[in-house]
Amino acid sequence: MHLFVSCLYNKYKWAIEVVGEALVIQYPEITHTVKEGDSLEGIAELYGISVLQILRNNPYLAGRQYIYPGEIIVISYQGDKIGKMTVNGFAYPFIETTILKKTLPFLTYLTIYHYTVDRKGNISNLNDEEVIKIAKEYGVAPIMLISAPFETTEDISIIHDLLINEASKINFVDNILLVLKEKGYYGLNIDIPYIHPNDQENFLDYLTTMITQLNNEGYEVTITLSPNAFEIVTGNMFQETFYIQIGKVANKVMILPYEWGYHV
Repeated sequence: MHLFVSCLYNKYKWAIEVVGEALVIQYPEITHTVKEGDSLEGIAELYGISVLQILRNNPYLAGRQYIYPGEIIVISYQGDKIGKMTVNGFAYPFIETTILKKTLPFLTYLTIYHYTVDRKGNISNLNDEEVIKIAKEYGVAPIMLISAPFETTEDISIIHDLLINEASKINFVDNILLVLKEKGYYGLNIDIPYIHPNDQENFLDYLTTMITQLNNEGYEVTITLSPNAFEIVTGNMFQETFYIQIGKVANKVMILPYEWGYHV
């Protein structure tokens, strides 16, 4: 089981600095002044780095069609990197392309929000082809996300009915595999709603079978765990053993320590 960093991205962005906050400032070590006929590919080859590294060092270039003579491009910054990390970002299919392209150079995975499942194991459709295509162009692995439709007690009923019907469970996995293959996803992220204590053992058994089947098909499975409003209001919290068992069967675990926001 692996734990990795997750960031949430949508069409809005802002930055707020507060008194006492520490900001990290990096100084360029090597720069390149653009000349007539230069391209990002040619500059990357000249300095023995990737185009993605240039985009990471110069985020303003992401999504641009041209570079212009006289522009200064940072090739590297002073100081050694202290380590590596895996970064995941969430995005809706309708995310603005300019924001998406500025973000992708810093991501390992892009989880696209989201598919839903019903009681019979059928899953919704999503117009996600363009986002998947762009993610792959930047070398970022697109991840299919699936969950129950709503963050309400209805979740519990839907998952319960799904778990007690063998035909529905088979249909669910078959539909997931169909989307993964047709859309070209790298793997699956399952956003787990609250599971009633009476259903938890059955859910874990089904989860184990599902993950094994998807792994055999070459797909990684990430489990997203997040406390939700239902748990807080009712006091019916997941037990430690339930989390431990999920961690044992999942390829990766993502923890979102907050509740999704909604508006009407």
